[in-house]
Amino acid sequence: MPTYIYKARNLRGKLVKGKEEFSTKSELAKALEKDGLLLSDIKERTSGFKIFALPKRIRLSKTFKSKRIEVEEKEGVFEAFRKIKPVDIMSFSLHLSNMLEAGITLLNALGTLVQQATNKKFRRIIKDLHRDVEGGSSFSIALEVYPQVFSPLFINMVRLGETTGKLDKTLTKITEFIEHDMDLKHKVKSALIYPAILIIMGFLVVMFITTFVMPQFVKIFKDADVALSLPTLIVYGFGQAVKNFWYLFLLGSILLIVGIKPYLKTKSASLVLDRLILKVPVIGPLVHKVVLSRFAMTLSVLTASGIPLLESLKMVEKVVGNTVIANIISDAQSKISKGTKIADALKVSKQFPPDIVQMIAVGEETGSLDKMLAKVANFYDIIVDNAIKKLTVFIEPLFMLIMGAIVGFIMFSMFLPLFKMIEIVRM
Repeated sequence: MPTYIYKARNLRGKLVKGKEEFSTKSELAKALEKDGLLLSDIKERTSGFKIFALPKRIRLSKTFKSKRIEVEEKEGVFEAFRKIKPVDIMSFSLHLSNMLEAGITLLNALGTLVQQATNKKFRRIIKDLHRDVEGGSSFSIALEVYPQVFSPLFINMVRLGETTGKLDKTLTKITEFIEHDMDLKHKVKSALIYPAILIIMGFLVVMFITTFVMPQFVKIFKDADVALSLPTLIVYGFGQAVKNFWYLFLLGSILLIVGIKPYLKTKSASLVLDRLILKVPVIGPLVHKVVLSRFAMTLSVLTASGIPLLESLKMVEKVVGNTVIANIISDAQSKISKGTKIADALKVSKQFPPDIVQMIAVGEETGSLDKMLAKVANFYDIIVDNAIKKLTVFIEPLFMLIMGAIVGFIMFSMFLPLFKMIEIVRM
């Protein structure tokens, strides 16, 4: 009777390894099912001695001291902190969509993705999804176990795809949405990289002058008995405070960030902050356009997938990324539920420009709201590109002006005592 080496999962989802003697593989699978184990892999143990199989045989003898053992899958120290990025989710949904469209079953597609996933943490999640689906769970219910990875929008769209039998097309729509959102974030981050570099370099220059250069001049002035002016004392005092008590500044900054972070997550604080951001010159209009583009694209994807308008708006409210606009969408839902058209409900707030409202109105009248919203999103993507270019052009001279004023004040504070010292020497 042949001996089979197998891997299975118990009711708690733990991996179980073992070896059993059975006449056929199917009989072993049935016996495992009776014990509450779901077979995932099985191989027949070969007889005979092979020199190249020796290391494997030794490992097997160590591994299978008992007939059946449970293996707790552990993740590495760094793996626990590794993030699952939007690009991982996008790649997952894209490949899954392509395989389903090609006629591959969901279970086999998930099994293939387990092998292809490069992110070990995400691979473990896909394994769990595969196990749950194999155990009879629907795909959407399996996804709900990981709300920190798969958003409500993702899960609801998958549920709709399962209901309509168009899961492959729904996943394609999800991929388009994630790609659009990633592109928007990339554009904004790219626009902020240059200003961030300028700010960091400017900060380092100021720190170098105030903590290393200024003390040398002050020493010369004191040796020459030259009285220090008020600007000189301010700059020198600032530099000495940073140099001697830098750890207090660092600790204070950390405590401030840690203390204010929970408050910023509250709805009232988010509303105040988002309202201020929208009012900031240059930055505010850019953020507004990004939010409008995300609103249009998200609502377009949801309505195109067949999700009812009110339910779609609830999901858009959660992902739009700005509390001010989210509140407007929330108010619009109550008006739409009473019979008001979406264009009229959004028009009242004045946060949605007339062109968007007009295109949404046309989409409602013609029954092509999803297509019109997609056009709005594409139109605002172009506007965002132009706004980012203008922002880059605007920031450089503005930064130079601010840095010029700071460095000019520092130089002025250094030259005032220097002029006095020159006058003393001449006398």
